[in-house]
Amino acid sequence: MPTFRFERGRVAALSVLLGAAIVACADAPSSPSTTVSSTSRSRISEAAGGPNEASENAYGLVRCHRSGPILRSAVIGPEGGTLRVGDTYLVVPPGALSERVRMTATVLDTIAAVELQPHGLRFALPVRLAIDVRDCSVREEQLPVLLYLDDDGEVRETLPGHLDEDGESFFSRIVHFSVYAVGV
Repeated sequence: MPTFRFERGRVAALSVLLGAAIVACADAPSSPSTTVSSTSRSRISEAAGGPNEASENAYGLVRCHRSGPILRSAVIGPEGGTLRVGDTYLVVPPGALSERVRMTATVLDTIAAVELQPHGLRFALPVRLAIDVRDCSVREEQLPVLLYLDDDGEVRETLPGHLDEDGESFFSRIVHFSVYAVGV
């Protein structure tokens, strides 16, 4: 499976913005606190720069115009549950986990992407991921896919998915946590 590295671009600006949002959310009484490593912020920021033009079969990341990144956490266990971050959400079916786990999702503002933590968490059953693309530039005829980005910001896997009939959410299924972005 081919992999490619995203160009570095706008790294500092996105890192600062994401870091400020994390601090703001952690201090808010209604938002559970969490820690996002500087490595994670850097990886997400690199992805925002766009695909490496020298790569064959490179996917472009879907651009968005949101008011800012959003971070939320929830504890989900064997009974299943939903982690909702605005209109982006993850549905964990009953039996997908053997124990309770604190999960954190960070939705970015400049690209249709979500970082799911703890990284590497694996599920016994596929979970449904819905990424809000309402303020993003994507259409069904572009044949969007879900891109799994590894710890180095490389695309390791493309997963099938689809837009809802209103073009406001992109749906796919995942079996582990990492960084996922909608690509065309």
